[in-house]
Amino acid sequence: LEAMLIKPVQRICKYPLFFSQMSAYIKTASRASTLLRSANDLVCAVAEFVNSTLATSSSRRRMHTLLEQLAPPFMKLFAPHRTMKLELHCAFAELRLPRSTADTSSPPGFLACCGECELLLFTDCVLLLKSSVEYNDGPMPLVEPQRYLRP
Repeated sequence: LEAMLIKPVQRICKYPLFFSQMSAYIKTASRASTLLRSANDLVCAVAEFVNSTLATSSSRRRMHTLLEQLAPPFMKLFAPHRTMKLELHCAFAELRLPRSTADTSSPPGFLACCGECELLLFTDCVLLLKSSVEYNDGPMPLVEPQRYLRP
């Protein structure tokens, strides 16, 4: 009996199994069966809430760590309403586009550079980061942060 009591939160995982085993011994049309289903639904809701809270907390810690490694203006992206949904390491290619119609140094569409980048997907924005030869301390943003972040 003591092992089934709620001590730490991880014990909640045992209750759905307990309730399903108990309901096997009770008539389905009885009040006890209804109460067991209700209790099971409540315990499952609590377990889902705990799991989502832990996932959100972990995501926010990772987001803070990544933004802290970038230039200070990027810390403005750290906000209570924003969480990181995806962190992806991928290849990128930049195409050379003419600055004007008179620019004939190279035809448009030719590969300017390629490499690897990090894509960070947040709940309400996307951040692309690429490594640069002249920036040895870590990833360098593809865009100027001041242009897109307002105080």
